[in-house]
Amino acid sequence: MFKKAYKTKGKQEITYERENGSKVIYAGGTPAWRNNNPGNLKTGPFTRDHGAISGRREKFAIFPDYETGRKALVALLKIPKYQAKTIGECVKPYAPKSDGNNPVRYRKLIKRFTSLDLNRKMNSLSVKELENLIDAIERIEGTKPGKVIEVPDYKKKQISSVRKNKKGTIVSYYVEALGWLSKSKAIALATAGTIDAVVATSRGGNLFLRTRAHSGNPHLDDLG
Repeated sequence: MFKKAYKTKGKQEITYERENGSKVIYAGGTPAWRNNNPGNLKTGPFTRDHGAISGRREKFAIFPDYETGRKALVALLKIPKYQAKTIGECVKPYAPKSDGNNPVRYRKLIKRFTSLDLNRKMNSLSVKELENLIDAIERIEGTKPGKVIEVPDYKKKQISSVRKNKKGTIVSYYVEALGWLSKSKAIALATAGTIDAVVATSRGGNLFLRTRAHSGNPHLDDLG
């Protein structure tokens, strides 16, 4: 799950950061795709309350994933401001001309993509009809994907030493920049991708760490 996201200045790309510090870039495609924001909702209290992870300076909200962005769009269309209007009336506040939109064309496309009567009140739409309307909005706003690029300079932290009990079982690990960690803590960080190790399961069903295959790192049992 991404915890933070921001636009690269001067480029059509969004950088997403994970909890473990690794990064992924969404490059190219449409803004709606890059931002995981199918409705192109603007940054503000509403989008922040509905899961946006972008900074306040970003014009359009950036969501951690597509599902969160779509749920925010659904929630927006269900607020009283829109529910009291007709489908056609919603276009003006949702896609104003001042933002470079063409409201007349927007209405025509909604009609073409949904076959809904634009004079219908929003609060009269069934769940399926609302979903069809949202699909149409996504299509109008743009769904063309670009490239997802893992940032190559992210380096997982290495285990340099271990401690064992009298039976020879590893009970703790020394990890660069983190110091000594308990077995359970190290397993949790390896699962999150912070530590360069693989979580495996013993025949007895217990979790343990082992060296990643072909990594060139020494086996953890050989460390001391």
